[in-house]
Amino acid sequence: MLRYVTHQRNLFSACLLTFALALTACGGGGGGETPGDGGTGGTPPEAPTWPQTLEFRDFTGVQAYFRIAGSGGTGHGGGGGSSCQTCITVYGIAQSSLEMGKLLPDWKTYSDWPAPYNSKLFSELPIDYSTKTAVVLEDLGSGDRYQYAVKKVEEFAEAVTITVLKCTVYEVYADSATIQLGLLIPKTTKPIQVVLVQSGKPTFPAYGPNGLGAC
Repeated sequence: MLRYVTHQRNLFSACLLTFALALTACGGGGGGETPGDGGTGGTPPEAPTWPQTLEFRDFTGVQAYFRIAGSGGTGHGGGGGSSCQTCITVYGIAQSSLEMGKLLPDWKTYSDWPAPYNSKLFSELPIDYSTKTAVVLEDLGSGDRYQYAVKKVEEFAEAVTITVLKCTVYEVYADSATIQLGLLIPKTTKPIQVVLVQSGKPTFPAYGPNGLGAC
């Protein structure tokens, strides 16, 4: 009888030890650490890496018609300019057709733009403002001797930066005017700033030593 009781006790002790080991392996007993994701068991989201490159288009949806007004055409920005060659600024932004109408009141697109974008009020352009923000840039120190190219649009933690190349195409063209450029970027509520860069090439002798580099 004593041998039977001892055997039962040993069996119970072995079962209890097995249960304790299994509980420890499963993180029981309150000894486990709380996951860094708040206890959901998933992987915490990674912080965004800045800057992020954004896609951009002109108001027709391609990358060919960034110039929307200015000298040398039927634009609305022609006239007196500035002696500053690097003072391009953000003229304004539009988040809706109504805002576009206030930003560019009664302004129409060029007649040589592709249909259905040509000869229209800018407020009538078929822009999807639910996914796009319209940005208008202005250069008071422009003229027909200059050429522009939107190089890139980058999103940073606190702002969106548009980089524009400005270079000289004509050796002698002593004009001075204002020009506007327009582009669409992904919908954003962040402040928008513009940075002007040069080609890095020598300027034409007529504009030296402080002229912008040739294209």
